[in-house]
Amino acid sequence: MIRNIIFDLGNVLLSFKPSEYFDKKKYPATIKATILADIFGSQEWLMLDNGEITTREAINGISKR
Repeated sequence: MIRNIIFDLGNVLLSFKPSEYFDKKKYPATIKATILADIFGSQEWLMLDNGEITTREAINGISKR
């Protein structure tokens, strides 16, 4: 019996390109660089993506910086 099905959404079923999104929405370069580094370049983001921490834990860790 199958109990769980896991879908890999980011760049598999859905396009996930935050940098292109920020360009499309005309974010200033400094804000774009900050968001990309502080969120998407963080250890918490990697851990969240690997399922090692919850969204709440990632938010708490990132927001402390």
